[in-house]
Amino acid sequence: MFTCPRCATLQQYRRENWLTTKEPPWHYKLDEIVYQFLHHHGDVALLATDVLQREAQRRFLYSSELKIRSEASLDEKLEIDICSIVNNKIVIGEAKSNGSLKDNDQKPAQVVAKYRSLAKKMGASAVAFATTEPAWDEASQTAIDSLRQDDPLLWVYNLRGRELMTKR
Repeated sequence: MFTCPRCATLQQYRRENWLTTKEPPWHYKLDEIVYQFLHHHGDVALLATDVLQREAQRRFLYSSELKIRSEASLDEKLEIDICSIVNNKIVIGEAKSNGSLKDNDQKPAQVVAKYRSLAKKMGASAVAFATTEPAWDEASQTAIDSLRQDDPLLWVYNLRGRELMTKR
């Protein structure tokens, strides 16, 4: 018996289902991977990473989504949607599909502050905030603008719909 990870249907492996071989063959279903990628808005971080790569004049490295936790506080966890090295400088960031940096229990200003703090701890030179929406909501845009004013040494990428979709 097995449970489908997507639809939660309980199913049983049966000899008649795998037809010609002695054991059931395993199939890699790319369409499910693409579906889950798009369903969970992985395209936003990918588009932002593409913008950063096009900006890189020399070197570019990236990682897919990372989960960071502090050794001092193992309960404290942070998910980083964007993590790249652009021209030898670390860039971390958040990708959202809905035009708001508001998280489950945090206001946009708190999310921006969290990324500012993490950037300082990691030695990151830049923070990126990306959305496929044409603009951020007012609270998110205010938080991003405040970060630019409060920390002029930290480069801030503010990537919105048009910037993410335009090929340079």
